[in-house]
Amino acid sequence: MKTFIETYIDPPDEPHGPTKKRVRIAVLDTGFRVDEQDRFLKQRIERVTMKKNFVDTGGSDLDEDCTDTDGHGTHVVRLLLRFARRADIVVAKISRCKTMEGVTMDSLAKVIYTIGT
Repeated sequence: MKTFIETYIDPPDEPHGPTKKRVRIAVLDTGFRVDEQDRFLKQRIERVTMKKNFVDTGGSDLDEDCTDTDGHGTHVVRLLLRFARRADIVVAKISRCKTMEGVTMDSLAKVIYTIGT
């Protein structure tokens, strides 16, 4: 973990240095939502490079609307945008609630494959 932090995570009070590498982080959670009043997220939204909904898609094409109705996924993305400043974020909505009801290992494998290609 120490190597990962030293390579990819900028301390909050340290400006971006040229030695830090870019990384892509996938958040498999309850989705992502930006409120109109949320200046912090609105200023950093370009770093959220992909959003996919894997819940309630009816078995058809993936839905681009991965609105977070629980808040947990948005909270995780907010933390990553603040502390992993060299990270591009991919959001995959895999659940509507924190219990992860209905999520199986097979469905997780499909999500990881889909967002990784």
